[in-house]
Amino acid sequence: MTYEALPFPRSWLPVDGDPARALESQADCILLSPESLNRARENRSQKPPRRFLHILNGADESAILHEMLRLAVACDLEGIFLSGRMNGADLQRIDVLLSACEATEGRQPGCTAIAAMPAEDAPSAMTLGGFAGKSRRLAALGGGGDGIIQSLGLKTGDAEPLRLVRGMTVLAAAGAGVPALAGPSSGLSPEAFAAACRRDRADGFAGKLVCTPDEAIIANGIFA
Repeated sequence: MTYEALPFPRSWLPVDGDPARALESQADCILLSPESLNRARENRSQKPPRRFLHILNGADESAILHEMLRLAVACDLEGIFLSGRMNGADLQRIDVLLSACEATEGRQPGCTAIAAMPAEDAPSAMTLGGFAGKSRRLAALGGGGDGIIQSLGLKTGDAEPLRLVRGMTVLAAAGAGVPALAGPSSGLSPEAFAAACRRDRADGFAGKLVCTPDEAIIANGIFA
């Protein structure tokens, strides 16, 4: 069964501590760390409309990864937010594990989405064309932010390699039939961050990974 998406979130905010604080923000979607999953279960009655579990691909052993995915399904999270080095095969692997977790928890098959951020890492960005058709759970492909700037060793956010990766990201997302999600632009003034969001939208991105609740408000207004 295909994941049926609601309107695409304009702002995606990582939450490393108590997820209850995210209720005070205006972010469309929050990204929970594995450590905050138990607190997310405690706050299920107060959950915001969109919650994803943030997983760094390859950081955990298979048994640990399977248990994190099972808890995400048990906590009624909307999906998995996958970052780090990855390719289309990793997307397929997470898909298979989620199917097993949904069966274990008695959930509708395919109800858990996957948002992937391959274009925040240079080797992963070279595999962007390999994500199409790998999973019907795919809800977003993203990147082109701080991570890829660091990965490429760039000194400016307007360098030609960065513009190339951003264009590849938007094209790969379109080829996969999902929206493109812009990577973070941290450390900017409110005016500069708003300008970055406007550039993202003009380049074809549908939403943005933000770092603070204030950035979420700005992104929401620009991607409206």
